[in-house]
Amino acid sequence: MTYDATVPPRARRSEAPPAETHTRPIRPAPGKAWGDSSRFILGRSSATAGLDVPSPGQVVTVLVADGQPLARAGVIATIDRQPDLEVVAAVGDGVEALHRIRNLAPAVALLEVRMPRLGGLPVLEAVRAERLPSRVVLIATRAIGGEVHDAMAAGAAGYLTKRESLDTICDALREAADGREYLSAESQSALVDQIRMGHNKHALLSLRELEILRLTAEGVTSAGIGRRLHLSQSTVKNHLQNLYAKLGVHNAPAAIYQAMRRGLLR
Repeated sequence: MTYDATVPPRARRSEAPPAETHTRPIRPAPGKAWGDSSRFILGRSSATAGLDVPSPGQVVTVLVADGQPLARAGVIATIDRQPDLEVVAAVGDGVEALHRIRNLAPAVALLEVRMPRLGGLPVLEAVRAERLPSRVVLIATRAIGGEVHDAMAAGAAGYLTKRESLDTICDALREAADGREYLSAESQSALVDQIRMGHNKHALLSLRELEILRLTAEGVTSAGIGRRLHLSQSTVKNHLQNLYAKLGVHNAPAAIYQAMRRGLLR
């Protein structure tokens, strides 16, 4: 079963999310235990210090935010079948995701990296800056080393791709709720490859730099990029200069070539 499985959610999921979160006693799922997916678990994070970590006898409340309705429905339907996980809100963009995280305080928020209006990383940064208790797991179409690096450095509880099975995604949510970091095999590989190519962290492009570089490759001007990303033109130019330095080039065509050569652009 894949992440974008077309499975309709329970009828109750079409209703407005509850005004607050709840926990309820559960029975362990047959053959399931917390920590079964330890292959890609990095260990308990210092970022969870002081946070309320759900006990194995409580339901883990989850917010799902994905701009693709079918993908969102597939995840919700799978979580509905887990006795220890419960979706308390499902949204299609980052602005609404951040609003619901603030109001509902889910144990874990599963956020698509490239959601409409506000991406997963800016939402994560806001959650961390506001010291909200929710743990954040990011999910992307594919893993890019620089993006994985930025996400984990910003305090993400995990990074997955949509190639993962739905069961793997549920395991990642459990581990995140238990205060651990979870990287999928593809995310680990992308991060290691990027570090090997760049030799040091300064060669890693940030998510914002990658976003600007992609738009540049599409032929969008600095002014146009600024309008799309709600940035000033000078800020866009600063990002371009920074990514040129990281890639060891002096102009946009060379940056695009290097990015494609390193697998940062397709």
